[in-house]
Amino acid sequence: AIPFVISEGVEKTDADEWQTIISYRSTENVKVCILDLGFQGYNALLGSELPSSVKTRSFRADGDLYASAHGTACAEIVHDMAPDAELWLVNFSTDVEYHNAVSWIIDQGMADEDQKVDIISCSVGWLNSGAGNGTGLICEDVKNAYYNDIIWVSAAGNEAERHWEGAFRDPDADDWCNFEDPAQAEDEWFTFYAVAGTTYQVALNWDDWGTWMGSNYSYSEGNDYDLFLYDSGGLVIAASNNDQTAGA
Repeated sequence: AIPFVISEGVEKTDADEWQTIISYRSTENVKVCILDLGFQGYNALLGSELPSSVKTRSFRADGDLYASAHGTACAEIVHDMAPDAELWLVNFSTDVEYHNAVSWIIDQGMADEDQKVDIISCSVGWLNSGAGNGTGLICEDVKNAYYNDIIWVSAAGNEAERHWEGAFRDPDADDWCNFEDPAQAEDEWFTFYAVAGTTYQVALNWDDWGTWMGSNYSYSEGNDYDLFLYDSGGLVIAASNNDQTAGA
């Protein structure tokens, strides 16, 4: 079936050229698993924006395959890019469920070569789940898939303009990090505009994870940073100021 709406990325990446001109690059018999948070409304798109049939599995504790519409949108994009590919829709909620899902996907191919997934597409971000250098439990599952000949594709850059990264600088020695120009001691505020009624998530991560030992990080130096969220009137509305455990 021809989708009613074609993703912009198809033309931008010349995927349509691969689909029509280079016939031997057909995605027929290729299995792509969209590993995501949920697939709300996917049923109504079968045979149009999605293939006429898909394989589904939920690893959420409540078994809710429809917990989010995010995975559905991702699946539509994959179908546009590779219209002949077989799609698997697998969802999770926690890191443990994610691990179980990846293990199951790998096990399918080990038990039956005809059920081997070729590509996993996982457009889910993980805050503070590792040092950001390819280590941590989340990355271990990606490596495990790779070692079993599965190509892993992840989204990147979604928070490109919604983060700050840099060395801790405190030119006025008041124990507060100075953002932007380190020469401006008064610049201790990282500000953003918050829309009323909208939920925001703020996270702080610093390079003191220790050495990755394969299943956990070794003891670090134990640097302890606190995070405070103020409103425009200077009132603290949220804070993370507990002592760090396990040395980090």
